[in-house]
Amino acid sequence: MTGLERGAVNTLQKDLNCTVKCPCFNNALNNSLIKGCNVQSVRNTFGTISEVVAFFNSSAKRNFVLKKCLGQSLHSLCQTRWVEKHDSILQFSTSLIKIIEALDNISEWSDTMASSKAHNLSKSLTCCEFIVALHVIANIFSITSPISRLLQSKKQDKLSATNIIKNVLSRLKAKRQESNDFFSEIFDVCRNTFEKLNISVYLPRLCAKMSKRSNPNINDPVDYYRITIFIPFIDSIINDLTNRFSDEVIGIFDLDLFLPKVLAQAFLDKCVIANKIKNVMDKFGGFLSKDLSLSKDLIEIKLKGEIELWYEFWVNNDEIKSIEFPDTAIDTLKYCEVLLYPCITIFLKILSTLPASTSSAERNFSSLRRLKI
Repeated sequence: MTGLERGAVNTLQKDLNCTVKCPCFNNALNNSLIKGCNVQSVRNTFGTISEVVAFFNSSAKRNFVLKKCLGQSLHSLCQTRWVEKHDSILQFSTSLIKIIEALDNISEWSDTMASSKAHNLSKSLTCCEFIVALHVIANIFSITSPISRLLQSKKQDKLSATNIIKNVLSRLKAKRQESNDFFSEIFDVCRNTFEKLNISVYLPRLCAKMSKRSNPNINDPVDYYRITIFIPFIDSIINDLTNRFSDEVIGIFDLDLFLPKVLAQAFLDKCVIANKIKNVMDKFGGFLSKDLSLSKDLIEIKLKGEIELWYEFWVNNDEIKSIEFPDTAIDTLKYCEVLLYPCITIFLKILSTLPASTSSAERNFSSLRRLKI
């Protein structure tokens, strides 16, 4: 969809000059987390979890054993249902010991296929590398899980979604910079799991030259797993999020200039407001020129005048001072007179129609199967 040469986005932008790339924030966040699966240990961990979930869900008898130990079924590790994927990882990390207990019970059955499969899965779950990777993923997902839910809400607008993504990046970068401290906390949780399962902490077998796996010359398990799992995983997510939400993509949100709260602060700094006006005109000047049948230079002059009146309306108007500044573009539009602020009205409408997520549309597509039936 977003290929540089033959992607749908690129094709549309060639034919439609005013088209602006506006990605679904939740989808972009999910894709960034999937990119983290390129780390071998993380990819293997996701694969093992998927096998365990499929093993229990494929048999009512096995699922009964799991429910007896755990009290509930396991959430599937779905690639498209973003919240469910988070829930699956968090549930698996907190219920690991009981899941292993259920597998051990099944491994004692007389059914050869089920018992051997359960035994192999139990051995995989008691591997040090798996346990460390699982808790690393759970630690990152504990940050992105509530955000993923929030980004799917119907009232979420693009501006607040942008701030949410920036907060995620800021938090992940803080974890990366203080990786020693943060990973020490994660490894303490892993140690508790090792003790409960009677597992001794060990390093994978290392040799002088390895081409398929990280091979740092380290004897300390904490440093080894931090360098081979935690740092590559979090770096992958940070880099991918940074690329997906580049300045070009975030640049369209200089439309927030027309929100009263932002305008009240930006108006005091002439450089900031000049840059925002320039960015907005570069993005949407051609569109406004066609819509209003005016030249871009004239529109820019009119826009500056409208902004000054808009600022006076919100800051120095005694009737408005008693009202709280609206947070969203839709609420702000109620106060915007079309004849007095024609340019600002159009910009607010554009900002109002930029979706933070495609979740609502996808819910409608999912509901179509009821009509087909």
